Amino acid sequence: MDLWYPSQALVEACLKKGFHVIAMLKMSRILDPKGIAIQAKSFARYIEPNDTHLVTVGEDRDRVYRYEGALKGLDDAVVLLA
Repeated sequence: MDLWYPSQALVEACLKKGFHVIAMLKMSRILDPKGIAIQAKSFARYIEPNDTHLVTVGEDRDRVYRYEGALKGLDDAVVLLA
């Protein structure tokens, strides 16, 4: 999606149609790892390099962390933090 903030209603409508949703996420969005509400930008501070995966696209290399769990407004989501 070409949106900074995919609303819960929009995501639910897509899921009902059987679509997967890929969208950008604001770093102020609330993640809920292990029942603890925390902004994505604050959560990112706790990620250790050995918890990430090296991803190469063309000549660019970046480290990516995969979070799967609750996201404010969604019970189950996958978020990739790069």
